[in-house]
Amino acid sequence: MRVTRRLRRRPAIGSWPLWSLPRGLLAYVLTIIAVALAAIVVAASFTTITEHDLALFALLLGCTALAVEMTRKAGEQGGIILDVQGVWELPAAILLPPLYALLIPMARMAQVQLRVRRAPVYRRVFTGAAIGLSYGAASVTFHGLSGLVSEDARGTLSHGAIWIVLVLISALVKWVMNNAIVMTAIKINDPLTRIRT
Repeated sequence: MRVTRRLRRRPAIGSWPLWSLPRGLLAYVLTIIAVALAAIVVAASFTTITEHDLALFALLLGCTALAVEMTRKAGEQGGIILDVQGVWELPAAILLPPLYALLIPMARMAQVQLRVRRAPVYRRVFTGAAIGLSYGAASVTFHGLSGLVSEDARGTLSHGAIWIVLVLISALVKWVMNNAIVMTAIKINDPLTRIRT
């Protein structure tokens, strides 16, 4: 018995939903994606891959995948569900070089697309790029500022307090950058939208 496989026809590039976006929003979405890809290339050129970092990245990526699977039935309601799915991304930004912080949100968005709910691919790619850039900035902030902290104080209460402050600053950088990227897209799409709302 011969089994024939039916090949799905892929839509032509010109028919992708991405191209139906208003011109300004299309340019912005493509720019954010291009900047994220450039950031990955630059970060990769500065990153020394070690077994320790790969093992930690795999562990955090596995925890992210598990969080997505555990919240899968809830769908994409936003709020706390999405926060739970991305809870392992800040530790990646803090504990690993910026390259990993840029990559992990993209892996999560791919899993959400495949396992939770399908959405236009450009939205997932844009979201992954925006979150990745935000966590990349948080990682650069943390690692840049932590280099200024004296190693002599390691293990002391003041060192721990400084480390917590650096994590908070990094999380704030992530939050501000991510909101700025998303709010800019919303404003480009609808100039009458009030940012405060």
